[in-house]
Amino acid sequence: EEPMADSSLAAAWHLAKMAGRDIRVALSGEGGDELFFGYPRYTAVWLAEQIVGRVPWWQNVFNALSRWGLPGAMGQRGLIRRFRRFVSGLPLPAADRYARWMEVFPTEQRTALYSRGLGEWPVAVPPPDEVFGFDASAGGVSAPVESLPSSFGRRGSDWLAALWLASDAAAAPPAGCSTESPAAAAVRRAAWVDLASYLPCDLMTKTDRATMAHGIECRCPWLDPAVAAVAWRLPTELSFRWGRGKRIVREAFADLLPPAVARRRKMGFGVPIAGWMRGPWRGLLYDVLLGPSATTRELFDPAAVRRLCDDHVAGTADHSHRLWTLLVLELWGRNCAPCGLRWPT
Repeated sequence: EEPMADSSLAAAWHLAKMAGRDIRVALSGEGGDELFFGYPRYTAVWLAEQIVGRVPWWQNVFNALSRWGLPGAMGQRGLIRRFRRFVSGLPLPAADRYARWMEVFPTEQRTALYSRGLGEWPVAVPPPDEVFGFDASAGGVSAPVESLPSSFGRRGSDWLAALWLASDAAAAPPAGCSTESPAAAAVRRAAWVDLASYLPCDLMTKTDRATMAHGIECRCPWLDPAVAAVAWRLPTELSFRWGRGKRIVREAFADLLPPAVARRRKMGFGVPIAGWMRGPWRGLLYDVLLGPSATTRELFDPAAVRRLCDDHVAGTADHSHRLWTLLVLELWGRNCAPCGLRWPT
């Protein structure tokens, strides 16, 4: 199988192991956040549209904050860290902004990391209309990308930006809703991008691997075609209003859930890899990524890898998800390519 660098796979694997002692069929909530706009990042999309379109002096604030230099060594969900990430995307067009927020390695870090120049090694990413489509009855049909930037394919995040550009039909106001605000339309576009990429390529893959490893069949009720079609036809503000998603779901199940559960903020399935890499995994981090047996030495500049490790261990930055990605690729390479991973010739 291909390597998968979602660290929550470890938690899902152990959860499935425990569940597999007693059950053989489980239900998953995959798809609920995409169909009912539940991710916190959709709030960022909505807020960015409010700021860029309505606050003429936002660029001056951005420049001042950039000069201020907010600290970077915060937890993955730390307020300052999230604020920095949000602000970094404001100057960009909406498609590139969302891709920036979703990417693990910013372009400048990938450029420094690759042992060959980034421009010499374009990522083969076909236009999204050739990759993924939606049933028209579900309210979204992928549209061809008429024009893409000349640099398309040179960054892994280009696929996400291209999906955004291809989402005109999918993100159109649902039938019976003649218009939606630009902010609501942007939230719908972001959800469509996730439906076409993050959901099948990460979440569903992760859940399938974790559950099948322990003999569990996992079903996703939200992704029943009829349910998904109805959800996507709903006006955006029925689910997402004033920066908060899943409104219609909360109301539908209000009499079945304890108030504390119904009002609870979204809880991720995270694993504390940042602390582990600064503590018990510190030696392993350097040994695996920079040791003489590393299979990725021809792919990545060891000096750039060491800088990521040093900055993270010192607490000056949180590179935990980047380092986890490199660790997964390295360990996968040792199993599948013991002679080393190399650039194709």
